[in-house]
Formats: sequence, C-alpha cells, structure tokens
Amino acid sequence: GLSSDRVYCFRKSNYYPWVWIGTEGPGLSYYSLVDKKVHTMASLVDTKIRYVHAIREVNDSTLWMATTGRGGYGLVRFNLLTKKYEFIPMNNAGNRAVGDVLCMCYSKDSTFYLGASSGMTQMKLHSGNPAEVRQYSRIDGIKNDMVHGILEDSDGCVWLSTNKGLTK
Repeated sequence: GLSSDRVYCFRKSNYYPWVWIGTEGPGLSYYSLVDKKVHTMASLVDTKIRYVHAIREVNDSTLWMATTGRGGYGLVRFNLLTKKYEFIPMNNAGNRAVGDVLCMCYSKDSTFYLGASSGMTQMKLHSGNPAEVRQYSRIDGIKNDMVHGILEDSDGCVWLSTNKGLTK
C-alpha cells in the first residue's frame, strides 16, 4: 500500500491511531493501527510531497516534514484539518539547505534545526514576519557538513551526527 518502498522515516502519532511514514513518495503515508492498512494522506492541492526524511507533529492539526532531493521542498508544514501544504521559504539566497533537508529537530523553544548536506540551518519562525535563519558549517565548528541527525538534550544543547562524528 505504500506509494514507494523506499522508507526514510516513521513516527508514531501522538494524536491519532496511526504511524506516519516518510517515503520517496509521492504523497504522505501513514499506517492505521485501527484497520491495519497503509493509507496515503489526501491533499486538496496537486502538489505531491516526495522524499520525506523526517516528520514532526506539533499539535493535532500541524505536521512538519523535512524533504530532500529532486522534488523535495525543504521544510514543509501540512495542515491536517485543511489538507494543505505550505512550503517554508528560508529568505536566504545563500542557503543551500532549503531543498535538501535530511533531518530536523524541533526544540523546546520552538526553533527548528535542519540538517542537510550543506550543514545545519537554525530557523525561528515568527507569525507574519520572515523567518530568522542562520546557517552553520565546518567553518563554525561542525565536524562535517553532511548532517544526518539532530537531537536536543535536557540542557538545551543541540547534538549533530555527521559523516565525521558528533558535534555538540
């Protein structure tokens, strides 16, 4: 039932009886714990989400996705009530990570940390205003620009896994 057998991530929903599944796509899939079947989330627009590498629910109506590669859009917000996607612009022409997001972390203070093949992007969204965006790379002390995973610890420190080790 998956739209693609290439599965990049999965995450149990905190609000619904299902497991989100990030695949090559097209579309966003989930496995229902009720009917034991895979479904593709309906969308009201023709845009088909592809290459979903990370999924994060922030409440029962907002789902964030990190997408990458050809057909990927970077950071995407999906409204589960209206079934509409919103592609988040970085407003930073020098930021190569916008269409190549491999992982994400949503911190306690509502900051996004996005890992990509070009390092890490820190992004703080503000209602009605452009996002605050800062790019980090080897120049800033990251061991390697290929960031595969990001976690926030209990002290609020952000940890990155890269091709050349960990960075705190």
